[in-house]
This record gives sequence, C-alpha cells and structure tokens, in this order.
Amino acid sequence: MTRRILTATTLAAATALLRACPPPNAIGPDGGNGDNPASCAPDATRFAEVVDLPLLQATCLSCHVVGGPAESTRMVLRGGTTPDVHQHNLNTVSALMGETDANGLSLFIAKPTNQHENGHGGGEVVKAGSADAARLDYVVGWLSGELTDCTPPQNLVAA
Repeated sequence: MTRRILTATTLAAATALLRACPPPNAIGPDGGNGDNPASCAPDATRFAEVVDLPLLQATCLSCHVVGGPAESTRMVLRGGTTPDVHQHNLNTVSALMGETDANGLSLFIAKPTNQHENGHGGGEVVKAGSADAARLDYVVGWLSGELTDCTPPQNLVAA
C-alpha cells in the first residue's frame, strides 16, 4: 500500500514538473517558448515582410507552386498577399527547418544558393552573401530558435 501511494505521488510530481518545463521549441501561452522570447514566435506578418513577399513569391514561386517544375518537392508555396497564404508558406518553410545537407547547412539556404551536394533544380537563384541570402539566414535562425534578438535588420524588411 505504501509503495502504491509513493508511486502515485511520484507520478503526480513528475507530471507537474513536466508541465512546468515545456520541451524546447514548444510554443507557450504567451506565444514564446523556453528557448525563445515571445517576440521570436513564428509570425506570418514578419515572415511575409522579411522573406515571403520579397524573395519566395518574387523568385521561388515560379517553380515551387502546384503545377510548377518543383511541385513534387516538399516546398510548394502559394502566391498572394492574404494572411492565410503567408501562414501556409510559413508552415511549409517551418517544416523544413531541421533539415541540413551533408555539410550541416540548412536546406532552406543550401538549395537556392546551389550549395547543396545535389544542387538545386533551378540552379543558383540566390547569391551567397547577398541580401536575399541574409533573408534566408535570418529566417533559419528565427524559426530554429537560434536568435537572441528577433528584430529583423531593417534592410531585410520589405517596404
């Protein structure tokens, strides 16, 4: 009897502790997580300003769209300026965040800069070291929870 009570008490304490300490990258009630301040939480508006409109829709959408040459990839985007379009594109990109090439470079950077070991179907569409490459780098840091300051540099925010 004492053993059963101790086990139940231990289980209740462990459950309370797990609830108090969410896993890394879990989004909490304030929109943030244990590793990332609330201002770093995925946000479709910021995503649209920094990368979706100025780069993904301006450059990648011609191939990475239903009916396009890259429709069989995992990065199939939508075009438009509505919040649901930006949210779809944010979700699509977020799903790729943990993936890297053989050199440890994020696929989101390696593919468009044509640095991936298997290349990129569209060749180099983003020059390494360019403003667009900085957009990709910012988004990878932001969505991977690696940024300590989530405010995007002003030169990356579309007017």
